[in-house]
Amino acid sequence: MKAHTDNGRRTCRKEIQFSDEEMSAIRRKAQSANLSPAVFIREAALGKEVKEAVSDDDRAMWHRAAEVSRGLQINLNQLAHRANIEGLHPLVAANKELIVRIDSYFRTGAWQSLNINDLKREQTAIAELEEEIRRLREQVKEEQDAKMEFYLRTKDGDAAFRRKNSCTVYSDNAGIRWWFKYRDEPAFELPQRIITKYHNGDISIRDVMNYWAEHRE
Repeated sequence: MKAHTDNGRRTCRKEIQFSDEEMSAIRRKAQSANLSPAVFIREAALGKEVKEAVSDDDRAMWHRAAEVSRGLQINLNQLAHRANIEGLHPLVAANKELIVRIDSYFRTGAWQSLNINDLKREQTAIAELEEEIRRLREQVKEEQDAKMEFYLRTKDGDAAFRRKNSCTVYSDNAGIRWWFKYRDEPAFELPQRIITKYHNGDISIRDVMNYWAEHRE
């Protein structure tokens, strides 16, 4: 006698009754998993893991997160290097930790198994660090500009700027009228208020050059 087999075909039926509330909940969960209610019920009853389907928005978010992370790995390494040189230490440890996580999640492909909520938190952390990097860059630039401005107001800085830019400030024999000369450009007479600030150290030779660039004919 041959053993009866259905070759895996689904030939058995079972009627199950649900309340309206239960059926609504099942439909919502099935829809989020991109399954029909019947398939959802069968998969859940057999103990199979039923995951939410990935939406287009979530795919776009993953793609954006991956793009941001690749660029940030470069930025974070540059910032860590700059921090060691310029003494900006607050984010060095955080940078190193995030670089490791980014490498694991996005370069090895492990990020694809992340929970969506975890990924969103990672993306938020990346965005916050990106903003902190921008803020620190601006801070570094301001500090560098301040140092350069101080240097340009020194005798050596003034002389170095003149040599590099082939420019000079000179007066008539009486020291009453003053001009700014840049390379082969016509001499530009400076107003008294500008030359006074320059002589008092309130502005640098670079500021005088910027004034010339804005007001020359």
